Amino acid sequence: MFERLLPSALCRRFMTELGNEIEEAMQSDQWVLSEYTYEHKFSRTKLWIGNGYNYFKLYKTAGIDDDSVLEPMLNRWDRCVLWREYQISIRKFYQDQKNEKLTTVLNTLRLGRIKEHGGTP
Repeated sequence: MFERLLPSALCRRFMTELGNEIEEAMQSDQWVLSEYTYEHKFSRTKLWIGNGYNYFKLYKTAGIDDDSVLEPMLNRWDRCVLWREYQISIRKFYQDQKNEKLTTVLNTLRLGRIKEHGGTP
């Protein structure tokens, strides 16, 4: 668990090929967030995110549903970097949602003002 305190650059040196591949996918591909999993949209690879970092693991892939087989495929260094990447992407996701809602509210307000002033803002 101490690896969570280490810089990502140090942890990356000990990552597996699978960990590197998932990290790259997390940075550039589309992922779907549910209550307990974070799923790669096209490969249906799922990471278990429920219950925090201690239980963070590779959960499912398209061909293997047994998480006891999948769990040891990511080492602790993979988990360290991927958990940070997940935290970054989830922050971005919620910020994007917040920005969309803000834009909707601003547009509604502006439209109301235009109607109130008879066509001019």
